Amino acid sequence: MGIKHIMNHEEYVIAQEGRSADGAYREMSPWAVTFFEKYFKYVKEPILEIGCGNGAVLEYLKDKGIHAIGIDISRLSIWHCINHEKPVSAILQDAQEPFPFPDNTFKTVITFHTLEHMPNPEKAINEAFRVLDGNFCGITPITEEIDLPAAHFAKFGGTEKFKLMFKDYKILETEEIHPGLLLIANNHETKQKL
Repeated sequence: MGIKHIMNHEEYVIAQEGRSADGAYREMSPWAVTFFEKYFKYVKEPILEIGCGNGAVLEYLKDKGIHAIGIDISRLSIWHCINHEKPVSAILQDAQEPFPFPDNTFKTVITFHTLEHMPNPEKAINEAFRVLDGNFCGITPITEEIDLPAAHFAKFGGTEKFKLMFKDYKILETEEIHPGLLLIANNHETKQKL
């Protein structure tokens, strides 16, 4: 599929454990702001956020009265989510392992700048669609270079190869959102051929 794996799972978990934004400071990334400004029509609750970090997106959704839960591999990130002055719902979970949710639990799965940090992002995508009954919305940098940026563990091999990971689903939208590709796909509409 064009994905380059550069470490085993144990090495990945150790590398991710220390990653976390400052939990006392929550501000949504510019790409998340752009997504919600332009593509909110694709978002329905309940929502699962893969790679929720310290909970900035979850707080934004909670402030709008929207039910959402996040997962993240970093214990520190989850601690910040649930112990912040504005706590949000989040659980410790490696997105490359089976999610603790039944099939078709969520109407929307979102993930912003997370898939590239996984050695096996296809596992996370498969789990996302298993628990999904609606739209997958993600923004991912599509690295084509031989040398990957620090903490990027997956080389997707370009936009078209990345889209092949979603070949069993209907791609509704794609757009370059610096620094990445927005992809919105649905698991119930007519499946497409790329």
